[in-house]
Amino acid sequence: MILPLTHLLATARLVSGVCECGYSIKNPQGDSPIVFTDRLETKFSQLHNISEGHDWVAQNFTVSAADGRGNFSKAFLPNNVNTHGAKSGDDSGLELHYFNDTQEIDIEFLSQEFDHDNGIYPVNLVVQSKKSLEAGYDASKTGSFKRVKLDFDPTDAFHEYRFDYLPGQVLFYADGKLLAHMKGADMPSSGGHLILQHWSNGNPLWSGGPPKEDATVTVSYVKAYFNSSNSERQSRLVRRCYESSETSVLAQGESHKGTPSASWLSAW
Repeated sequence: MILPLTHLLATARLVSGVCECGYSIKNPQGDSPIVFTDRLETKFSQLHNISEGHDWVAQNFTVSAADGRGNFSKAFLPNNVNTHGAKSGDDSGLELHYFNDTQEIDIEFLSQEFDHDNGIYPVNLVVQSKKSLEAGYDASKTGSFKRVKLDFDPTDAFHEYRFDYLPGQVLFYADGKLLAHMKGADMPSSGGHLILQHWSNGNPLWSGGPPKEDATVTVSYVKAYFNSSNSERQSRLVRRCYESSETSVLAQGESHKGTPSASWLSAW
């Protein structure tokens, strides 16, 4: 059996910031701010078709049951990616940063873990590393796995989920609240892609399923701030910042129901 699934991949298109120097966040381990010079911002409710933009690509590939370590194969199909206004979803989903199987940051929801009657809604925060590979891709046997209970129902409204990928550390947030701070030699050291996935392969120890009826996950927006590894791009941004007379201002994100504005991000 092959299940139709959703898979969106963010491409490496570089988008300059609205300010001259970039965007900054507070450094969790020092006084100096951390500055990002590039951004990728997408409001999916304003896209009629993914192909109209240049930032995301709806993927088309299959994964066998054996390769996916599940009971069923998976088929990621572009026809399963729809862009239109919709209510928040009611099933599991995943946002991740991916370079390879040992350089991966995951925010994962498993709907089989939700207990609506008792108000229990866990989210799995994962950094896949060489240790998790050695443990059979089971990051729960390493120090880079946290299952955190949210204080809200993630299926009831839109919420903001965020991770900060910094040198030697990864911080996870929900609606601006810090959920976990992982650091050390097992953290990723390479750049990668942003991927949005929605899937089930029948593995009772993880994804569960497959669902008995159509299940959806709905993404309102993605905002990513990063530094390009392209040396020419870096030099151009440094010159632009040096030549600018702009002063630092606060970049406020749009507020959504249940989601605070992104006041953690400052424009430089």
